[in-house]
Amino acid sequence: DVDGVFHKTATEELTRLFQLSAGAAKEIADAALFATLDKMLQGVIRAARQVPPGYLTWTTPDRERPFKVFCYHIVADPNHVLDAVSSGKYDGAFKLTYKEASEGYQDMEAVARFGEETRRRLKNASGNLTAEVLGNPIDGYAGRTNGHELLHLALSHTAHHLRQFYAMLRMIGVEPADPLKK
Repeated sequence: DVDGVFHKTATEELTRLFQLSAGAAKEIADAALFATLDKMLQGVIRAARQVPPGYLTWTTPDRERPFKVFCYHIVADPNHVLDAVSSGKYDGAFKLTYKEASEGYQDMEAVARFGEETRRRLKNASGNLTAEVLGNPIDGYAGRTNGHELLHLALSHTAHHLRQFYAMLRMIGVEPADPLKK
């Protein structure tokens, strides 16, 4: 199949270009990953609760995106990963619905509570999903993947946005409470 040949060739070329070990062990989503993701989400939730009511629709400088949508996006993404683990599909369609989906949240406290629900769902998943289940193939919008890879991406994505969130809070004159350190 042409896609398989292209993927293999591209993978081999990237491995050569970045001097990666072709046989390197892939990271798994283990208890430490879930604990770190939970800690990151706690930081996002804490930061969300610090956003003054008048800034709910403040447009973030990185994109034309209101603060509320930005925060919703961060806490919603781990749910999309867990949905993909269940369905075997990660088509990225959710990316087009953040604004619409966040409209049901009237304030940042409501978004923070949604974040707490995400944390509970991840905690449940960490105790119930086996390494084998997380290793099952998932048809993703950027190619074939699995739950381990998607959870690692969710962790990286959350960490990236949390750093942005702290910077944005400072832009509006709010010092993040108990920020996570590097």
